[in-house]
Amino acid sequence: MKFDVREPLVSVGANGQNFQNDVRVVQTELKRPGFYSGAVNGHCDILTTYAIREYQSNFMFVPDGLITMRSETWDYLSNPLRKLPCGAYDPSVVVPVPFEEDATKKKLEGYLGKHIKDICPIGYVGINNCAHFVAHAMGIRIGLLCDEKLVSHKKSNSLAVSIRVNEIFNSLDDRGLWNSKPSHVDGTLVFVTPKNNVNNNEMTDHPKKHIGILHGGKVYNYTNSASKVIADISPDDFLKKFKQKNVYGSDTELYYGIY
Repeated sequence: MKFDVREPLVSVGANGQNFQNDVRVVQTELKRPGFYSGAVNGHCDILTTYAIREYQSNFMFVPDGLITMRSETWDYLSNPLRKLPCGAYDPSVVVPVPFEEDATKKKLEGYLGKHIKDICPIGYVGINNCAHFVAHAMGIRIGLLCDEKLVSHKKSNSLAVSIRVNEIFNSLDDRGLWNSKPSHVDGTLVFVTPKNNVNNNEMTDHPKKHIGILHGGKVYNYTNSASKVIADISPDDFLKKFKQKNVYGSDTELYYGIY
């Protein structure tokens, strides 16, 4: 299928509208110079947002992971004759594209063992940091942001991200019980919480909730008890550790969400 990069684009990336055809167009164009290594599937997952930030780092001091039609990013991306300042984008050069699994795994496993203070450039360390980690890894800016919790907070910082699990869950158009998840699951968010904490597919601000990123079968998440990023070997194990220790109760359920 051929996509015309000159067609109108709304917004793709972190907190974008992420219409499937728009995402495909961006994925296709980022793939040409080797910034994007995944499938052109119209899903704006962690790899797509990461590729946008990598591309923007060539001309933006603080990449925001978002492309809109009138942005500088779209101007560069939609005009193959306009080279990036660093000269990285030369349409005459074919850049080998690595496998999606390797690229995403490398990014997520780079977080393993890290304390949130080594992940958050704002310097905020909360009591519960599972949503905080996921939001930094995926560039999610929804609801209360980490910079708003600092005493020194004066104005919104473009590096600030979300810190509340329920606000992330409730903002997702495609979410629900794990057993109703779509077939495409890599890059989706995984949530665990008591069943009575979700009513009409809306999650309350109950303290018993947790979030992780699913990729390659593993769930990457931040354990507050050990204060570091870990990877559970499967969604079942992610759920089991909460049920076995009876942390959230026997009615604990697994949920999915596509960002």
